[in-house]
Amino acid sequence: MGYRLRPSRRTAGWTLAAALAAALALLALAPQTLPGMSPQELDRALAQLSEGIGPPTYYLGNTADGLALDAIAIPPTEEGNVQFLYGPCQQSRVTLGDEGGCTNPLMVMTDPWNPIARTCQRLIPVLGVPTLIIDDGDLELFTGAVRVHIMEDSGKRGFAHAVAHALRPVGATTPPPRLPPPTAEVQEWVDSRCHR
Repeated sequence: MGYRLRPSRRTAGWTLAAALAAALALLALAPQTLPGMSPQELDRALAQLSEGIGPPTYYLGNTADGLALDAIAIPPTEEGNVQFLYGPCQQSRVTLGDEGGCTNPLMVMTDPWNPIARTCQRLIPVLGVPTLIIDDGDLELFTGAVRVHIMEDSGKRGFAHAVAHALRPVGATTPPPRLPPPTAEVQEWVDSRCHR
């Protein structure tokens, strides 16, 4: 005579609890899309930046290869550089450490040039200016006394180089045929450190 397992109320409750816990664990690992800035907030931020004093800030326009401008991070002048974030911000519900946050698939940042790169690889120029892969594999263009840093998480080879052709100063509606050349100091650094 064989034994037959018969679910009891107690084991049925545990089974339901285990299934619910497994579903919540999977949900916690799934990315969550967070809302960016409203169109009105983006317009106000762009207007504020176009009235700025100092070197131009560059971005890719309102969209870049189908990714909409999602947010603009404008820190206090003395604390950092403007960041243009494209595509939906993906956040994992599981956070390691205390940092948290989310990642947009594409970010463009303009900041003052500095000669701290350890490694660099020269690429075909974009918009007439030196274009490099530096240290971490992100794309950088050098114009005037600034660098335009393009970070992407698309997984597509050459994606950053392709979208870089849409760079323009804030306030411009289309990319210029050429960006201003880098300063003599920046060009000298590029020529001496970064070879093809």
